[in-house]
Amino acid sequence: MNPPQTVVVKSGCGKAAIVIFIILLIISLLIGGCFLAGLYGVGKVAQQVEETRTEKARIASALVIDDFQWEKDGFGSVMTASFKITNTGTVPLKDITIECRHTAPSGTQIDSNTRTIYEIIQPGETKAFTAFNMGFVHSQVTSSTAVITGAVPVP
Repeated sequence: MNPPQTVVVKSGCGKAAIVIFIILLIISLLIGGCFLAGLYGVGKVAQQVEETRTEKARIASALVIDDFQWEKDGFGSVMTASFKITNTGTVPLKDITIECRHTAPSGTQIDSNTRTIYEIIQPGETKAFTAFNMGFVHSQVTSSTAVITGAVPVP
């Protein structure tokens, strides 16, 4: 008769499985950390964009546009505008951004044009701009208004 045999059953994971699990855990943590850092970065960029927009609007508020007139040239496809800009602030301003918002006969805003005027306007100074090319304009535009949306202080 043969003596009874002992059978040993291993349970659990092998060393290789544990190493793979740890590597996958580390990779997951790295990817999750990068994702969270990216979300933080996107939020920070959005905040900086909003701060820049607010600062530009604050600076532009020192500029006043008067005597705005416009017409269609170039067979009715190009807008030219004549206007005066006054700097009511205390610092010289340059690179003035002007936006013309166009409406149709129904009163619906259907188009807009934005251009930058690369000139310096000193505090208290008024500059006239005649037949300033605002670019192509929609054929159904019947009225337009002008707004100064930005400017840069002269260092």
